[in-house]
Amino acid sequence: MDSRARAQSAAVPVPRATSPLRSAGRLAARHRGGTVGFALVVGCVLIAVAAPALAPFDPTRQDLPHQSQSPGGRYLLGTDQLGRDVLSRVIYGARISLAVGLLAVGLGASAGVAVGIVSGYAGGWFDHLLM
Repeated sequence: MDSRARAQSAAVPVPRATSPLRSAGRLAARHRGGTVGFALVVGCVLIAVAAPALAPFDPTRQDLPHQSQSPGGRYLLGTDQLGRDVLSRVIYGARISLAVGLLAVGLGASAGVAVGIVSGYAGGWFDHLLM
């Protein structure tokens, strides 16, 4: 290889290999909606994990003298018909919502992977039928 060819090959930048996570992070940073959505999901996960520390009251404890109170004062979001704190119930409800969402995604992904494997293995008309 002569010096001229070597100089041309050195001038071409070699792309750095990036991880899929880093690529997704760059893509989300360029789009405001992706950044906001990611922040909301992370916030919900943090609230669900820290529910015992964040909830001001036990979500199942009934306080019958304080039934159906409006928001403000001692109960920031008020109370329900049984006197339970609504804010505490919302915070603990994040745990249930995340669990249901993860279960639904897991079941859907499992079914999709199973159908994809069977379709790829069988091939032919069965593959066309499934796809």
